[in-house]
Amino acid sequence: MDSKQINSFQIKPAKRIGFHYFPDTLHYRSNDLETWLPHLNELGASWLVIRSSVERAIPEQFVTGLVRSGIEPIIWFDFPLNKSPNLVEIKPILTSYARWGANYIAFFDQPNAAASWTPSVWSQNSIVDRFLERFLPLVSITLQIGLKPVLPPLQPGGSFWDTVFLRSMLESLDRRKLTPVVNNMALSAYACTAGRDLQWGAGGPERWPNSRPYITPDGEQDQCGFRIFDWYKAICQAVIGTTIPIFLFGVGVEAIQPQEQIDPARHSDVNLAIARALSESQVPNPDKSSTFLESIPEEVLASNFWLLAAEKDTPHHAQAWFQDGKQLPVVDNLKNWVSNPKIAAKTPKKVETSDIPCMVDFFKKDTPFPVHHKIEHYLLLPSFKNGASDWQFELVKPFITKYRPTIGFSPEEAELAAKVTIVGEPRLFPEGTIPRLQQAGCKIERIYVNGTSVAP
Repeated sequence: MDSKQINSFQIKPAKRIGFHYFPDTLHYRSNDLETWLPHLNELGASWLVIRSSVERAIPEQFVTGLVRSGIEPIIWFDFPLNKSPNLVEIKPILTSYARWGANYIAFFDQPNAAASWTPSVWSQNSIVDRFLERFLPLVSITLQIGLKPVLPPLQPGGSFWDTVFLRSMLESLDRRKLTPVVNNMALSAYACTAGRDLQWGAGGPERWPNSRPYITPDGEQDQCGFRIFDWYKAICQAVIGTTIPIFLFGVGVEAIQPQEQIDPARHSDVNLAIARALSESQVPNPDKSSTFLESIPEEVLASNFWLLAAEKDTPHHAQAWFQDGKQLPVVDNLKNWVSNPKIAAKTPKKVETSDIPCMVDFFKKDTPFPVHHKIEHYLLLPSFKNGASDWQFELVKPFITKYRPTIGFSPEEAELAAKVTIVGEPRLFPEGTIPRLQQAGCKIERIYVNGTSVAP
């Protein structure tokens, strides 16, 4: 597979805000649509996760109403894993959803969690293959109808470590030569915060190489946090040589398990920062206001916030943004930002460059002030004690041939360039290199060991 191709999904970086609708299948009447569409539009929603079942299909008017309003439904069948679904029953429902304008169908939930299976099935060998035995027939029907299947979200960590489970699934699909399936499916992931900084685990296994399944040594970080997509993206690249689009589920709370209490102020800060990071390149970290969040890669199709609403006296009611005629502070704050991002943004006026993390992937195109650049394009290589390494030149040889940049090892010299391409991780360069290049008005792009990532 071509490592530079994502797959057949259309990426919409500027329209990635989504929500989980009620965590049931009971709120699909006409007046429900009339109630929630205005709120969703004011919140900037382009996606909505809605639950379906074979027994209670979502009405046509609800699906078409979302589609006409520019909101993509992600229809989720949370089938029990202990038996295979009845394909005869589900096919006409999927056919109707496709006819009404739906595109994305998710099946199952947390197949790497022991609680999702009966003890007798879970204790048997090859649980990944047992899951695929249930999933792939549904995928086949979904693709035949013209819909796109979504791999279910795994429990971060989980009874069967989620990164190992995902790798095993992809390896199995690759062995079976199911390239059409891989090219037409998406991943999903629970991107809950787990009570951690939004930067936890950023950079994935390349940045945290000593993190292992079930073991996260002191000083290391893992995938159990909002940046879980960095880890899943790296696994896809390693196993199948390409990346796969991903939907984030359960965004903005510590966990999707019921919580008795939410800190409204922190909840608002975290969710607003995530929403901004979906379309902005420099967003202050709500936990470390002197630093910025790293950009969210284009593979993330949608960040679906948990939870729009839930019935009173149900387990998830305390997590709902709208509660019995009341609403959490995040609602007004996000609506204000959507209507006027410049007013709602709270970027620090002055930030010490030594406090800005160098490990950021994307930066603003616009220069903060006019700069006279003496060099058009500079390729900045890391400098090692023993000189340049062979992998650097092998990696950038095609790049040099195509773009013919000025090549060097000096960040000071790079500041004189209108455009700077950086080879390797920021940690390989002197501290503060990237902020200095930003302040000099340089347009920055990056080349990693496994490919090129260019600022939009």
